[in-house]
Amino acid sequence: MSLATSMGHMAGNAILRYLNSTKSPTASLTFKGTAYGKRAPIMVAFSSRGPNPIGPNLLKLDLTAPGVNILAAWPGTPMACPHVSGLAALLISSHKESSPTAVKSAMMTTTYNLDNRRSPIKDGYHGGVATTFAIGSGHVDIQRASDPGLLFDIHPLEYLHYLCNLKYSSSH
Repeated sequence: MSLATSMGHMAGNAILRYLNSTKSPTASLTFKGTAYGKRAPIMVAFSSRGPNPIGPNLLKLDLTAPGVNILAAWPGTPMACPHVSGLAALLISSHKESSPTAVKSAMMTTTYNLDNRRSPIKDGYHGGVATTFAIGSGHVDIQRASDPGLLFDIHPLEYLHYLCNLKYSSSH
């Protein structure tokens, strides 16, 4: 019988140190039930980080969303993208006149940066507070995004001008 588990960077390093410290490493896993009261959300260590290498004026990552330990039909599927896509579809269904940029603006300008303990969202990579380069504008809040107040909208031609200023050619 084989088992598998997922863990963070620091726990993985501790296990590797143990494996390299003995000739006959052993391990056991004990399921202690579902844990409640854990800090959430937390930015996972393996998430993509900013700044954007192509254009530092574009925020990368733009926002965070649920995406780890989600039950899915295909193992290993990153789940934040389909969750945000579904949230965008919900926003478009209630605001049919919205452009994709307006939907993105609504989601980005209504995020939150505090966890369930009312502390700044932590970064699983280094354990400190997650910076803008780790969480973008923050964690998506679909209820607030449905009525954001102020929207920033941009025409696709304005993106083209931005890319031209970065010296992109039509072949890029």
